[in-house]
Amino acid sequence: VLDLGSGCGTLGLLLCAKDPACHVTGVELSETAHRTATENIRRNQAAGRMQSICADLRQVSSLVPSGSFSCCVSNPPYFSGGPASRQLATARREDQCSLADLMQAAAWALKYGGEFFLVHRPERLAELIAKAAVHGLEAKHLRLVRHRGDGPISLILLRFRKGGKPGLLIDEIS
Repeated sequence: VLDLGSGCGTLGLLLCAKDPACHVTGVELSETAHRTATENIRRNQAAGRMQSICADLRQVSSLVPSGSFSCCVSNPPYFSGGPASRQLATARREDQCSLADLMQAAAWALKYGGEFFLVHRPERLAELIAKAAVHGLEAKHLRLVRHRGDGPISLILLRFRKGGKPGLLIDEIS
């Protein structure tokens, strides 16, 4: 698994805990988050199955061979700009990583038939699907998430397949 924008490594650690055969490589731009990920890997005794690379995911072609992963995951920045603030940290803004950058990185790293999983905001759905398609990633499964059963859809979970045929399954969880 390649975790694009891996932060402190939480998602990779969860994947490794769930599946003892899982190996995760995290790519993280922030030196601070990378150091924290490295420490989390050590504390969780996951060094044999997990690593963190401090690098810009836009340079993925110099980091990993093309088609070398069966799965990519990402919890990318949700917001496409606007004024910076303390409440909206850089990790949540696309200043350093656009959706096009993210899709290109996933498409490079994935083998044919590999899957890319990401979480995002519902208002960006059309843009996500369009940008993924440009890079040969077909939307296969969309899950709508509500924080409250009677509340609005607050997040979407998407699964793409590299080289996949058209056909999208949609479901909802509360």
